[in-house]
Amino acid sequence: MKCLIEWEPSDVLSICDKPLLFAWFADFAWQKGLVAERKNVAALLVSREYAGETLLAPTLANPHIQSDSVVETAMVFLKLKRVCTGWQGPAAVDRVLFTLIPGDPVASDIEPLKDLYHRLACDEAMRKIATGPLSDVEDVLRPDGDSGW
Repeated sequence: MKCLIEWEPSDVLSICDKPLLFAWFADFAWQKGLVAERKNVAALLVSREYAGETLLAPTLANPHIQSDSVVETAMVFLKLKRVCTGWQGPAAVDRVLFTLIPGDPVASDIEPLKDLYHRLACDEAMRKIATGPLSDVEDVLRPDGDSGW
């Protein structure tokens, strides 16, 4: 399983809405070898979002998919420089935690995901990932200092 953190990448500066963000992420995931095809991943993210909002906090969304298009289980945290619109209510999302799970995931890849979601149930961990600096986000996503799990 991979855990990647992208902190205010320069090629995302002009993106400020959800559909464009999902298209950017699908391309990013494809370039990193996490998914087999871009278009399908972007469409799956949009479809999943229509099924139910993925906000975890007013500044943090967690779009996620499980699909045969996913090659490797991954968590990708993206800190945006600008707020991204399109989430419910007054949300001002500038942090996105993408979760990619293959159609038939390896059990050893799922355990770190479960551990992360358990940590996020703690108010302090949620505060760190939703509003903290890079070091706080790394503490939550990589609690043992492991750069890729």
